[in-house]
Amino acid sequence: GDWSEDRLMTDIIQAVQAGKPVHLRYPYATRPWQHVLEPLAGYLLYVEALADGKTEDKALNFGPSQSHKVVDLVETVLSFWPNNSGWTLEESEDLESKILELDSTRALAALGWETRLSLHNAVSMVVDWHKKYEEHKEITPITIDQISAYRDILKET
Repeated sequence: GDWSEDRLMTDIIQAVQAGKPVHLRYPYATRPWQHVLEPLAGYLLYVEALADGKTEDKALNFGPSQSHKVVDLVETVLSFWPNNSGWTLEESEDLESKILELDSTRALAALGWETRLSLHNAVSMVVDWHKKYEEHKEITPITIDQISAYRDILKET
């Protein structure tokens, strides 16, 4: 639901919905992709541990255990829309880091926190959210459903 300019997921979905190819500047750059519910769960766990005096850590990263190439994210998203226009390479003068990663080992050690969703499952949730939004223009029910489903995943582990 982040429709800000130059957001990769937003750009992909808008291109697919418009029947256009996704334009990529750096398809082989890696990024720490994760569903927004993953770090939010970590923040809640962290605040609870701080309030209960179970941790004294002043800063923790809540990121995925593995970064993914931009092209892998794009192709995963495109796989949920069989009639897509693919992606193209866009020349760019902008400099971007080739590799971005987060080290969440302290969150794992202090809180037992780690991501639970694979890239495929995280992307599936995002695509489903956007498709349902386009159908109904109502985000509350799908958002609540996804939070409930994610809570069930957390209970399983």
